[in-house]
Amino acid sequence: MARTSEEKTVDRLLTLYLINECYKTHNLRALSETKMQKLVFLSERSLIDRRIKAFNYSFVKLLHPTFSSELRGDLMNFVKFGYVSEPWFGQTKKMKMILEDFGEVLRRNRPLLAVIDGILSTYSHVRTNHLVNMVYRMVWSRGKTIKMLKLGTPLLYPLTYENAREVFRITPDELEDLKFCLNPKISKELDRAFDEMKRGELLSHEEVFG
Repeated sequence: MARTSEEKTVDRLLTLYLINECYKTHNLRALSETKMQKLVFLSERSLIDRRIKAFNYSFVKLLHPTFSSELRGDLMNFVKFGYVSEPWFGQTKKMKMILEDFGEVLRRNRPLLAVIDGILSTYSHVRTNHLVNMVYRMVWSRGKTIKMLKLGTPLLYPLTYENAREVFRITPDELEDLKFCLNPKISKELDRAFDEMKRGELLSHEEVFG
C-alpha cells in the first residue's frame, strides 16, 4: 500500500533527523546510501517491534540485502533540491533550518526518537560491509535468515494506526508547514535567499515566500 501524504512527510523529517544525528552526535565523516538503507531499516524495525508508528517505508529483500525504493527516492530528492549535499548525504543549511524550525515537533516526540538514537548509537560506527553481513544473518521468519529469503520478499511495511500503541505526534498545521518547507519550489526560493544573504542583500519574508 502506498504511503499517505502524512506518512511521506513524517518519513522525510525523520530521515533528515537521522542523517543530522549521524554527523552531529556520532561524528560520522561519510554516509553512503547502503548504510542509510540499513540504519533506517533497523530503526523502523525497532519502532515496529514496539508498535510505534513513525517511519513508514516499505522494505524488500534485495542483494544488499534490505532495500526501500521509497527511501531511495526521498534521498535522491534531498540531494536534488539541496536538503543534503553530495556525495555522502552531508548536512546543509536547509536541513539544519528545517530541523530547527520543527524543533518543537521533535522535542514532543523525544521518547520515539530515543529508539532511533539507540539504533544509531549501536550501529552508526559499524563498517558498512559488516552492517550488511549482520543484517544478512538476522533471523526473520520460521528460522530463516534474511540471506535465505527470496529476492523481492517483503520485509517491512508501514504499521497501521489501528495496530500502533504510539504514533508520531504532529498537528495538522505543523504537517502543512512541513510539507510547505519540503516543497521543491520553496527549496529554490531558499537557495535564492541564501545567495542573497551571502552578498549582503537580505530579502524580506514576503519576497522569499510570497
